[in-house]
Amino acid sequence: MKVKVVGFVSDPEQQFWGGWLADFKDCTGNTLTLVQNPDSRTKVSQLSLR
Repeated sequence: MKVKVVGFVSDPEQQFWGGWLADFKDCTGNTLTLVQNPDSRTKVSQLSLR
């Protein structure tokens, strides 16, 4: 995403509740926030190992 059409406004930061947030702007200028739930991180890493 960083190379294509979005510009990250902030680097990913771990939050006090254990998740991660990163803000970016899309090609039309909207600011969006990516959110990673700490529980989903474990499930995703387990899936990628299979």
